[in-house]
Amino acid sequence: MRTASQCMAMAARMDGFAARDSASRMRAEWTSMAVYWRDLAHQAEWQDRYARRA
Repeated sequence: MRTASQCMAMAARMDGFAARDSASRMRAEWTSMAVYWRDLAHQAEWQDRYARRA
């Protein structure tokens, strides 16, 4: 699994692609992928916190 910061970097990259894409359907796809990467970042943060407690 990637780290939370790596996932947030990918989300930012997808946001950048969405901002530059003129086709609304593709912009929606890029935005959807950014949401996915942000969700992975939150999961990675949670796993890091859990691992520190164990």
